[in-house]
Amino acid sequence: MNGPRPARPDEAPALRDLVRAAYAKYVPRLGREPAPMLDDYAARIAAGQAWVLEEGGALVGALVLEDEPGALMLYNIAVAPTAQGRGVGKRLIAFTEAEARRRGYTLLRLFTNEKMVENVAMYAHLDFTETHRGSEAGHRRVYFEKRLSRSVMTLPMAPVERWWARIAKALHRDAQGTVHVPSRGALAFYAAVFLVIAPLGALSVADGVQRLAMSRSWTRGTAEVLALSGPTVTGHRRHYDLVLRRVEADGAVVHARAIFPQPSRMTWSEPPRVPQPGDRVDVVIDPADPHRMTTIDSLGGLPGGGIAFGIGMSAVAAIPLAGLATGLWLRRRSRGSATKNPSSLPSG
Repeated sequence: MNGPRPARPDEAPALRDLVRAAYAKYVPRLGREPAPMLDDYAARIAAGQAWVLEEGGALVGALVLEDEPGALMLYNIAVAPTAQGRGVGKRLIAFTEAEARRRGYTLLRLFTNEKMVENVAMYAHLDFTETHRGSEAGHRRVYFEKRLSRSVMTLPMAPVERWWARIAKALHRDAQGTVHVPSRGALAFYAAVFLVIAPLGALSVADGVQRLAMSRSWTRGTAEVLALSGPTVTGHRRHYDLVLRRVEADGAVVHARAIFPQPSRMTWSEPPRVPQPGDRVDVVIDPADPHRMTTIDSLGGLPGGGIAFGIGMSAVAAIPLAGLATGLWLRRRSRGSATKNPSSLPSG
């Protein structure tokens, strides 16, 4: 998703129409056109102060940014009526904060008309602080400012931290490329995803190792099915419970229990038939204990496949783990920045 870009000279009429449409609803309330409806957008574009957000070939948002001594002024923000309620305004605000940091500012200022009460409430919700109220050009205005922390990625780093920074840039940056300190909720999400995926990967590897060892080191043979029950569910598998009888070479009769996986319909080949009493099935027998045996089918067509699957799951689990680790690192750096510069507390 593309972010705001500088407006082109040929877009001045479309920019003016967007702003007029966005502010038209306030005219009856104010009894006059708000100042943004009367602005010269050709001049704003020529001065490099106008930015637009485009979606599907149409302008859906606009910004006018002015450099002031020690601060960036958000002079105007407008969202097309057809795009309101879709988070466009928050995206524009986030871009403005990122642009202020890019220009080296730690302070963002803006104002709104006193009668635009929904805007006053919104800016307070977005952590802007009201500084004062006053009259200007015949308008009663409410002035806000917001302290911005220095980007944690611009603070000095030890050589080892540069690796953390590279991972953080991949996982915690927005559409404008700005790295943000994740919230506690985001960190909790990373932790939850990791705690779900990682155990599954570990269990799959352990199960794959066990199956592979059984297929290679246990003795192969056959046994007669005496009884069958099921299917039952153990963990995430459905299977049948078998009672088997096997006659050893010395004539000794061995009885044992084993499982037979429920045949899956999602297979390229014909699924195996469920054995019935009296059938003979292929089994593997523990050389150290002839009473321990299981069916060949319970090992799966690829006994070691669980190892590869588990490793893959573990690799996937590394992503939320990296997100959690780098998120905690970013939060620690941001707290360090705030301690050294109390006037630049993190805004997120």
